[in-house]
Amino acid sequence: MNASEPRHTDSVAGAQDEPIRLVSYDPAWPERFAEERAALEAARLSLRALPGRGDALVLQAAPEPAQHHLHLVPTDSNRFRDELAFRDQLRADPETAAEYAALKHELAARFSDEREAYTEGKAEFIRHVLDSA
Repeated sequence: MNASEPRHTDSVAGAQDEPIRLVSYDPAWPERFAEERAALEAARLSLRALPGRGDALVLQAAPEPAQHHLHLVPTDSNRFRDELAFRDQLRADPETAAEYAALKHELAARFSDEREAYTEGKAEFIRHVLDSA
């Protein structure tokens, strides 16, 4: 396989090898989300005792490159509350959202092939936003 051919994986671990790609907001995303949600509901998946990342299970749909990453988080967990609080803060404060976007672009440029480093690079900013909310 040459570098221009898509990579195919069948595990979450493979998702860690994908380069970081940031794209601008697409107004079609809410409709695409509704379609994906309907497909997942139709599948009636039964998930139990599956290994997740911390308290979350991350699923990735094939083919590569992944178009969607599904994070399943218990609704009574701190992570769930934090994810929603962070989302709500970004929606409510355009300046914070712009700072976060700039940080993501800088980290994506610096860690384009290091997903863990990219994720860790956002952690302090996220914690600061949550602590000040």
